[in-house]
Amino acid sequence: MTPKFAPYETDATPIYVVEKAGFGDWLDQQDTRISNWVTQSGFTAKLGAHSLVPDADGRIAMVPAGYGDADARDRGRFHLATVAKALPEGTYRMDNLPEDRLEEESLGWLLAGYAFDRYHTQSPAKATLVAPDGIDAPRLETIAAGEALTRDLINTPTSDMGPTQLE
Repeated sequence: MTPKFAPYETDATPIYVVEKAGFGDWLDQQDTRISNWVTQSGFTAKLGAHSLVPDADGRIAMVPAGYGDADARDRGRFHLATVAKALPEGTYRMDNLPEDRLEEESLGWLLAGYAFDRYHTQSPAKATLVAPDGIDAPRLETIAAGEALTRDLINTPTSDMGPTQLE
């Protein structure tokens, strides 16, 4: 499977990236229904956490995604990839990710979709992301495709990597 961003959709489910320090302010800006749901679901903006907030019809209206604090983020990369793997099938968009993290987190999302399924079925992430404004989407898709090929080569036993198979 080639890692790709989803085509632009106006009805893509919004993901709101919420830092731990700004969680209270973000929660105060939401209407009571959303605020109550997020609070009762136990969401605390912990790095990699998320909550699925339903609309009146029971469909996913929004996804707050925890972005922790700077110290937690500095210890790793691709923090929203955890969210990408956990979300149900659908098309999503990130509305408020800091610009200095857009490319890294978008690439992480694409990499989260990787699954080595040559010998047995694996289920890759089913959530797709609309490319955020301000990133070079074709460049990130190329990087992710290269990473997927590299992972495939690493995961393939040498007995299945003769000249014919590699060709």
